[in-house]
Amino acid sequence: MTVIEIEDYCGNTIGAILTDKNIEIINICGFDVADKEDYDEIFGTTDKRIRIQCNNKRISGD
Repeated sequence: MTVIEIEDYCGNTIGAILTDKNIEIINICGFDVADKEDYDEIFGTTDKRIRIQCNNKRISGD
């Protein structure tokens, strides 16, 4: 399993997703991968955790 921790631009956790598979992020729009760790304290598992943080880039839908 993989835990994806979602943070705002200031680094505050605003949500988390517990998946049932080992996730490898290829590309993200509007976020940056802050780091990858081999443990998770949010859900209390020993699974991989990926922290993604909102960046200040605007997304254009045009």
